[in-house]
Amino acid sequence: MKRKDLLAPTVGGAAAMALTASARAADAAYEHGDPLALPGSKRIKVAYAISRGATLIDFAGPWEVFGEVMVSSLGTTMNEQMPFDQYLVARTMEPIETESGMAIVPAFTFASAPQPDVLIVGAQPRSAELTALDYAG
Repeated sequence: MKRKDLLAPTVGGAAAMALTASARAADAAYEHGDPLALPGSKRIKVAYAISRGATLIDFAGPWEVFGEVMVSSLGTTMNEQMPFDQYLVARTMEPIETESGMAIVPAFTFASAPQPDVLIVGAQPRSAELTALDYAG
C-alpha cells in the first residue's frame, strides 16, 4: 500500500493535503504578486519592550531574524543593505534579568526611545510599564 493511500482517509491525511494545497497557493501568490515594498531609504525601527522576567527567546529569536536580513538593492555596503534598526526598551536603562537569569541592558527607556515602526513584546510577567505602554502617541 502506498503511503498516500494509507493517509488519505485519515484526519491527519486530510490536514496534510490541506496544508500542502495551502502552501502551493501561498507559493503561487508570492510568485505572481508584488514584492513587499520597503520604505525607501528609511530604516525600519524595531523596538523590543522588555521587563524583568522576559522570556529570552521571545526577543532574541526575532532579533536574530531581523538582524540577518539584507536587501542588496538598498546600497553597496553591508550596513546600507540592512533595513532594520533594532533596540531594547524598558522602564529604566538598568540591567534587566530575564526569565533564565541573563542580564540584559536596554538601549532606551520608554520615555527616550525613538518611535518604532514595529514593536515586539514577548512573553513576560505583566508589568505596569508594559500595560501603560502607548507608542501610538
